[in-house]
Amino acid sequence: MEIGEKAGLPVQMSHIGSSTGGRDNWGKARAGTLNMVDAARARGIDFTADIYPYIASSTGLASTLPQWIHAGGTKELLRRISEPETRARIKRELGARDRTQTLLVWFPSRQNKRFEGKTLQQIAQEKGADPVDAMFDLLLEEKGQISYIGFFGLEEDIKTLMKHEAVMIGSDGSALEPTGVLGEGKNHPRNYGTFVRVLQKYVGEGVLSLAEAVHKMSGMPAWRLGLYDRGTITPGAYADITIFNPWLIKEKGTWTDPYQFPEGISHVLVNGVTVVQDGKHLGTRPGKVLHRPVG
Repeated sequence: MEIGEKAGLPVQMSHIGSSTGGRDNWGKARAGTLNMVDAARARGIDFTADIYPYIASSTGLASTLPQWIHAGGTKELLRRISEPETRARIKRELGARDRTQTLLVWFPSRQNKRFEGKTLQQIAQEKGADPVDAMFDLLLEEKGQISYIGFFGLEEDIKTLMKHEAVMIGSDGSALEPTGVLGEGKNHPRNYGTFVRVLQKYVGEGVLSLAEAVHKMSGMPAWRLGLYDRGTITPGAYADITIFNPWLIKEKGTWTDPYQFPEGISHVLVNGVTVVQDGKHLGTRPGKVLHRPVG
């Protein structure tokens, strides 16, 4: 906010719901986060944010280690966690944490594929090791490249943030598919379920109206990106259209079986071309890279 204010630039905060800063901030979405947002917007700062509808994030497992471990890059990180004295120091700094909430979802090597979809606590028990030592050993074996899902926060905070006028919906996900190299691991179900989950859960529970939800997932992000011919059904705009039954819409992916397409979407058009018809992908690929207009 300070940078945006001093530079006179718009500010976009990525996945505001996951930025809770630890258990001490749970339940403070209104009194803490949004009060700051409202004060900034009242001062004229062009502030918006996006949120994904889960109380679980996903990133590299090495990110859970203290910041000083990362100095010098991955090579130095691996050297440090191989040293007994450094391991002991890291353990002291990490303290006692609930390792049942650390779900490991992707390993690059075949030797550890059997651990995908298991918590660090479960893996440590299988190895007969302390959970933190098991984490160190796995990071060394995989050269630091392990993905995990970490559970955080409160559902009520997600709802409070999602309703705010400055907050839009984003998946924070990747372009994946069920087969091939893009179908490996047990990645976050947000990659397949974000937007359906918003319709099924948050519209279904009255957190958002259907119109608000659709706008936060289409017109609002398109506006923020400067894509003025996307995100709305208006004359002259590109026909990117999803046709769904709000009564049948259903997220199917789970934490251990995330690669599942949702139910309730009958037709999808991209650039005016039908891609999904009666729930079946036609194999058409009319999409293109979008560039923000200049000027």
